[in-house]
Amino acid sequence: MRWALDMLYLIQQVREALGDGGIFVANLISEWGLIYAIALPMLVYWCFDKRAGYEIMMVITGGNTMNHLVKLTTCIERPWLIDSRITPPEVALKNQGGYSFPSGHTQLGTAYLGGTAHWLRKNHRVISVLLWTVACIIGLTRLYLGVHTVFDIAAGILETVIMIFVASRVFDYAWKSEKNLNITVLTGLIISMLAVLYIMYKPYPVHYFPDGTLMTDPHDMIIYTSMGGFAGFLTGMWIEQKFIRFRTDITVRQKVFRFIIGGALYALANAFVPNLCTRYMGIWPGSFTGNFILMLFPTAIYPFIFHKIGFLGGGKEPPRRQTD
Repeated sequence: MRWALDMLYLIQQVREALGDGGIFVANLISEWGLIYAIALPMLVYWCFDKRAGYEIMMVITGGNTMNHLVKLTTCIERPWLIDSRITPPEVALKNQGGYSFPSGHTQLGTAYLGGTAHWLRKNHRVISVLLWTVACIIGLTRLYLGVHTVFDIAAGILETVIMIFVASRVFDYAWKSEKNLNITVLTGLIISMLAVLYIMYKPYPVHYFPDGTLMTDPHDMIIYTSMGGFAGFLTGMWIEQKFIRFRTDITVRQKVFRFIIGGALYALANAFVPNLCTRYMGIWPGSFTGNFILMLFPTAIYPFIFHKIGFLGGGKEPPRRQTD
C-alpha cells in the first residue's frame, strides 16, 4: 500500500507542474465521460440488439452492486485521508463520498464502454479497442487527480471483466426459455435484497486521525443506489420480455428518433427522479427507489412508450424460439 501512495504522490508532483489545464482535462474526462458513456448501452438496447443491451446493463448494474459491496466490506479510506502528502485538486473532491477501494468511476466507465466494446469485438474491432482505451483513460484520470490508488483502479477494471464473463453465461441460460428467464430475474432480485440487508446490518470499522477526530462516519457511506439500479434493470427486463417485446429491426430514421427522444427523456429523469426520491423518502430508501426507477425507465417504461408509436418503430417482435 505504501508504494501505491508514493506513486500517487509522484503523479501529484507531475500534476502540479503541469498546472490547471491538465486538471481541467482529467476532471472533464473523469466526470463527463461517464455522463455521455451511458448513452452507449441504451443505443445498443433500443436500436440494435436487445440481448446485447441486457448483457451490458447487467455488467453495469451488477458490477456496480459488486463495487459497493466490496467498498463497504473492505472500508478502505481515501488516499488523502491515509497520507497527508496527497492533496487532490478541489474540483476533484466534489461528490467524492464513499470509500476508496475499488474505484466506482473506473468500474462504471469500463462497464459502459468495455461492455459495449465486448459486443463490438467481432465485427468492429477497431472501435472495440478504442472504447476499451477510453475506458482505461477514465481510470487513469482518477490516478492523475489523486482520488484513487492503482489498486482501486485495477479492482474497478477487474469487476467489469468478471461481470462481462458472468453476464454472457447468465444470458446463455436465461435466453433458453421463459422459465429460465424467470429464475434468472428472481435470483437477481434475491441477491439485490440480500445485498441491502448485508450493508444495513454488517458492522463497520471506525478510523481516526492521529488527533482523535473521525476520518469517515460509516453511516454516511451506506447507500443503496447500486442495488436499486440492479433490481430496476431486472424488473424492467422481465416486464419488457413478458409484455412489451419491442422490435429493433426498424429504419435508420426510426432508430435516430428513438435514441434522441429516449436520451432526452432519460436525462430529464436523471436530473429530477433521484433528488425527489431522496427528498421525500429519505437517503436510504430514496437512493434505492430513485435508481430503481432510473433503470426501469430505459428497460421498460420508454420501450412501452415507443413500441406504441409508429414513427418510433412500433410493434412487437415475434416470440423467441425456446431451446432445451
